[in-house]
Amino acid sequence: MKNISVVIFLALASSLQAAGIDALGAFLGMWEGKGTSKDSAYSKAGTNSAQTNCNWSPNHGFLVCDQIVHLPEGTTQNDLSIYTYNETDRSYAFFGLSRNNSRVRTPKLTIEDKRWTYSGEFEDNGKKIRFRTVNDFTSATTVTYRAEYSEDGTKWSLMSEGTNTRVK
Repeated sequence: MKNISVVIFLALASSLQAAGIDALGAFLGMWEGKGTSKDSAYSKAGTNSAQTNCNWSPNHGFLVCDQIVHLPEGTTQNDLSIYTYNETDRSYAFFGLSRNNSRVRTPKLTIEDKRWTYSGEFEDNGKKIRFRTVNDFTSATTVTYRAEYSEDGTKWSLMSEGTNTRVK
């Protein structure tokens, strides 16, 4: 499923010590990503890469990221990600859009210290499939990620993993 692989590359950053909206600032700048996808029911084996550029919106209410993703099957897509924070319930939100696809992706985003987790679910032939992408911000310039899916919520199968590096 292409949209799951897109979430993999959109989900790159973590908070170092910041809270609230400022935690999203860990993802500011330009990033280069490289990873490996596994052959699974929802991913194709191969290498992935992405270039991402993230900046604050003019009023500092949203982090906006423009991204080029190179998928294993040889296709390239342009994605836009929007992150924000709700002070009332202390929750983060992620919205992802791809050119030529009007469907908005809205996985749940939780940020706990240096770990960002995107999670959600979808139906596949009447079966509930859960997915998650876990990103560990291992330094101010490096994020490792692991994307997985589960049919039962307990046993997780790897779809993709890799590293993203801040280049500017």
